[in-house]
Amino acid sequence: MEFEGVCGIGSDSNIDCDKILEIAVDRVEKFNGCQGLIFDFRSMNYQFGNRFLRLFNTNNIKRNKYFPISIITTSENIENWRSLIEYASLDIEFLNVEKAVFHLEFQSAISSIRRRLNKK
Repeated sequence: MEFEGVCGIGSDSNIDCDKILEIAVDRVEKFNGCQGLIFDFRSMNYQFGNRFLRLFNTNNIKRNKYFPISIITTSENIENWRSLIEYASLDIEFLNVEKAVFHLEFQSAISSIRRRLNKK
């Protein structure tokens, strides 16, 4: 799922995250065979908003199912995402590792989801 634009900063990003999750839930419910989700945020400017932590709780997208996500971002925004993960003290793999959640390109995001599905 591709999103573009400029996210608000802090609480101003809440509505942005809520809309992204609403769209994601709708699409996943319509596509019953969906086993994972890739958020393509390369055209979205994200600086900081802790509500985006909801993306990493996949119960917010698909209840009671293992449901891996990957996020594609840009090299300009990767440090902003890293600061969110550090802020929340989440144990999430970043770039260039087998189970990475964050990616700079589409193919590695797909490969990561496949690896995580096969090793759950």
